[in-house]
Amino acid sequence: MTRIHLPEGSRLAFHGAQYKVVTLTENQDVHLSSLDTGEPMLIPSKEIAQAVFDGEAEILCASTNCAQHQLVSFDSFSDQERAEARARLTFVKQVDGASGARNLNQAVGCVIRRCDKEGRDDIPSKRTLIRWYKSWVSGGRDIRALLPRNCFKGPQHMRFDNRLESIVWEIVHERYLKPEYSTGTEIYRAICRRIKKENETAAVGMKLKAPSRRTVYRYLSKLDPYEVLLAHHGQQAADQKFGPVGSGVSTNYPLERVEIDHHLIDLLVVYPNGDVMGRVWLTLAIDSYSRMVVGFDMSPEPPSYRSVMRCLRNAIPPKDKFIQTVLDEFKAQGGNEIEADIEYEWPCFGMIADLVVDNGLEFHSQNLLDALSQLGISIEYNPKRKPRYKGKVERFFETLNSKLIHTLDGTTFSNTQQRGDYQSEKNAKLTIQDLMLLVTKFVVDEYPNTYHEGIRDCPIRRWTRGTEKHPVRLLSNLEDLSVLTSCVETCTLSRIGVRLFNLQFQSEAIQLLYRRLMTGKMNLGGNPKVRVKYDPENLLTVYVEDTQNRVFLPARCLYAAYADGLSVWRHKLVRSVVSKETNGARKHSEEALLNARTTTFELAQKVKRSKRKTQRNRAHRYLREEIAADVVTNLDTATDGKECGESPIPVFDFSSDEIIAEIERSHWRSTSPPRKAGGDDE
Repeated sequence: MTRIHLPEGSRLAFHGAQYKVVTLTENQDVHLSSLDTGEPMLIPSKEIAQAVFDGEAEILCASTNCAQHQLVSFDSFSDQERAEARARLTFVKQVDGASGARNLNQAVGCVIRRCDKEGRDDIPSKRTLIRWYKSWVSGGRDIRALLPRNCFKGPQHMRFDNRLESIVWEIVHERYLKPEYSTGTEIYRAICRRIKKENETAAVGMKLKAPSRRTVYRYLSKLDPYEVLLAHHGQQAADQKFGPVGSGVSTNYPLERVEIDHHLIDLLVVYPNGDVMGRVWLTLAIDSYSRMVVGFDMSPEPPSYRSVMRCLRNAIPPKDKFIQTVLDEFKAQGGNEIEADIEYEWPCFGMIADLVVDNGLEFHSQNLLDALSQLGISIEYNPKRKPRYKGKVERFFETLNSKLIHTLDGTTFSNTQQRGDYQSEKNAKLTIQDLMLLVTKFVVDEYPNTYHEGIRDCPIRRWTRGTEKHPVRLLSNLEDLSVLTSCVETCTLSRIGVRLFNLQFQSEAIQLLYRRLMTGKMNLGGNPKVRVKYDPENLLTVYVEDTQNRVFLPARCLYAAYADGLSVWRHKLVRSVVSKETNGARKHSEEALLNARTTTFELAQKVKRSKRKTQRNRAHRYLREEIAADVVTNLDTATDGKECGESPIPVFDFSSDEIIAEIERSHWRSTSPPRKAGGDDE
């Protein structure tokens, strides 16, 4: 059996208790004695050796100084301290290997004389060298026993009397460790007042001495910073400052996990006539696997279900038409200083597997949940107030600001300190079309081809390689996307079609559906109820559900010229204007609605400089939506009453005569015979 070296008197930590080695028997059993109870114990040496290598036992140094050094790593000391320990080790090894010496004193004397003959100038005294050697031997010949003891000098704890420490602890917890915390000076004064009060009733020899102001400051500085931040600012701030940061959720292929979020861009945009519009919102989706931006939406309106839907409509289909639309809208302005060119392709399209969102109200919309369910997209909500769970999209917004937005004219920067004396409104000159082009160029040309430290590659290369191994899943057709990403209402289907928001929608397909649903039910009375899906941004076409064939049938608004590009929000405003003019009539002609739309547009021009913020914001929103609808209508979705080859309508400084002329140029003609406001049913 192998004999182990375990000197008598050495200490051993075993099973949570400390023992002293008494002796080693002839049978290689170790006789131990408990330091707490004195109870003897006999353990085989092989069992102790195995326990040491299993981490269940630890051999402790008998010397207190050596025990202190064994608690720390040799690498944790400074270079100077480690060099000093190595120099001492050369001396003690010479003492240990001295031949012919009968005792330690002779061996040390021989080493000193030899070093003196060699001309060394760092020779220690005889007493010092003996002390080094004894520390080295008692420390198990560990170099850490020779380290300078500078780090162990001085008091390791605050030198407070027990009663004084109790007073300080109580006042700190009452007045410092809470949200409405006091300053260090107030804590010191409170301690002094408490001690003065205690001394009034204490005996002469039991009176307490107040600590110095500096002592109290040191006490506060040595408190656990996590506990201090937790008490001052709560769990969120403490975890954000001191919580561990991991690598995040790992993904294996593109579109497995897509993060989406909103961001208010740090830039003031203007109308084409130079008036300041304000800051716009960016809703953006980014692929966690490749870091490629798969889609985005830019709009002046605050985040809503509609902005999320627009972002998804942009993310899922191919982007060629979108890029062409951006270029066409930009060129339609005329007199542009920016080069309208996008060099690379935007290859991102396909169905998303998991959509990661925060807890905004727009992400809890039932319409959104139903649409994602039908598209086969699962939704994942972040824990509340923990944006790091979708940190990739948050980090992209910071990159976008630093590399693009903060370099443009009219930027507001991230805070007032960065902005300084810069006058954002005075320097603003970019329209929303300019900004859309610049953001698209950044997303398509610059960002994907830049090396990304997080993935150790360029996003475009990682996307390409990922889709080669795991091809993206396609939607069956784009019509399904436009239907599934709409709002749902239940309406009555009759021979006049369906009526939604007091607008009539009709088509041959839904008339055939009506006849089929009424088969065998003519005598029962009442028309069938159907589900209708509509685009809240464009009321030109709705989709009526055919439950038997599991499809949605399109139906067009009879007031096509009025409804084309008209959002639900603007339609409700126009209706309120018409109702006031017609004394609350429920039905109105298309001519009346078109006139009211023009009146509202003119009124918004006057109200946009109102002193009341609510009115000003509503006016700006109405103007922005109308101008955007005009551009889109002339470029992409010209109705039957419009000529597709017509040049885009320029935006001008609106007056009454110009508005009328603009309506004529835009061909806003009624698609039904003119009638009086509030006329009879068709």
